[in-house]
Amino acid sequence: MLQKLKSIHYSESVSAILFSLIFAGIGAGLILSSYALTTTSNTASSTCSDTAAGQPGDLCGFFIVHCLFDHTSHDDPIVFFDVPAATHQHEFFGAKGINYTSTPTSLLGQPSTCDNADDTGGYWTPAAEMNGQPIGSLYQNEYWFDGGFKKTEMMPFGMELVAGNARSTAPEPTNVAFYYCGTGTPKLNKPYTCSSGDLIIMVVVFPQCWNGVVQIGNDAANMAYPSSPGHCPSGYTHVFPRLEEHVHLPIASPYDSHGNFVFSLSSGPYYTLHGDFINSWKQPTLDRFFTNCINSHQSCKSNTPSGPASLPIPAAFPNPSPPAPTPSPSPSPSPSPTPAPVQNSRPSSVSTGGSSNSSGSSTADNSASPSNSTDNSQSGTSGSEDNGISNQNVNNPNSSTTSQTPSSTPVGLVASKKTQHPLARHILEALGWTVLIIGIPIALAVRYSQIVQSR
Repeated sequence: MLQKLKSIHYSESVSAILFSLIFAGIGAGLILSSYALTTTSNTASSTCSDTAAGQPGDLCGFFIVHCLFDHTSHDDPIVFFDVPAATHQHEFFGAKGINYTSTPTSLLGQPSTCDNADDTGGYWTPAAEMNGQPIGSLYQNEYWFDGGFKKTEMMPFGMELVAGNARSTAPEPTNVAFYYCGTGTPKLNKPYTCSSGDLIIMVVVFPQCWNGVVQIGNDAANMAYPSSPGHCPSGYTHVFPRLEEHVHLPIASPYDSHGNFVFSLSSGPYYTLHGDFINSWKQPTLDRFFTNCINSHQSCKSNTPSGPASLPIPAAFPNPSPPAPTPSPSPSPSPSPTPAPVQNSRPSSVSTGGSSNSSGSSTADNSASPSNSTDNSQSGTSGSEDNGISNQNVNNPNSSTTSQTPSSTPVGLVASKKTQHPLARHILEALGWTVLIIGIPIALAVRYSQIVQSR
């Protein structure tokens, strides 16, 4: 009899423990579900819509800086350093007074045409022309994107890059250069007629993936485009934000009144679109943008963020009048053959330490196919600015004349972490803790009462 009573008590104890474990599991499950909801929401909703600026796969971390036109000249301090009037006409933005002797260090103390005075970077593109005559750009909007990478490093001070190909004989893929007319319009590698009062914008996209090699002058040979959003080719272990130069033109159509395509660039046909960039920013400001916008996946205006930003994308800037011609700071082009780029003799300005806010090397995807590098030779002809960039994505579905149809959903604040479905998350979490703290004692008390009554 005693053994039977012990068996009954043991069975009742086990059943009580199991009963409490079931409630504990329900409570824990509700709590975990609340956090899983947040994680799933971030993954599903943090991808930006393909708006006027963004690309498919972006995670909404970006900032914009608006820069006015500064001057034109036939200089190129990256490709033809210390050689005056050595190439086709360029239009310059950012740091004022860029010429053939400019270096990152010399530009750092210059005034800027940008709405953020700490952006003393150097930006230039070939001059747009109609019927062979320069038309004068209005301004440049400079965009920096996360490019689909959860974590990136800020480009170190002193890097010098060329994107696109001034010697191209065919249209570039749209992940390198494209034309569009603003928000909600197709991105094509050939300019087209805009509607609804829009004007043509030409865009140069810089690569994000770096192999860590520092060289004097043009660093583009050590850069590559992502193999897919959020993944770099093998060997490129450092990931920078994606820089895009959006140059706004004062024309709505590349055609004349007779329907003839008369648009060109000073470097040649429309498909020779390219751009240059010297990182001579005041680095602490660029680092703050990087930390609070890019790696926080927040949409920022061009004011210096002091904390996690939640600012909407600014409306289109008003179109100023075309700038008056500015005298070139360097001599007129010589009729003699253009010299080949010289080996830069200036010391390297690149800091290999990267940003002080860097998260370290970003993991790259090693499954990418071998590099399809462009010709890196430099001839002695005007427009010899091959960049040598490895373009891993030349066969992407957005190449050739395929448009990237934008979504109508605005970017807005979709990247704010732990704000996706906050009410549902808090309800689940509250239920879970209620079950754990209150439900289990009540359940044990009820079960104990049932045991006492059964005796």
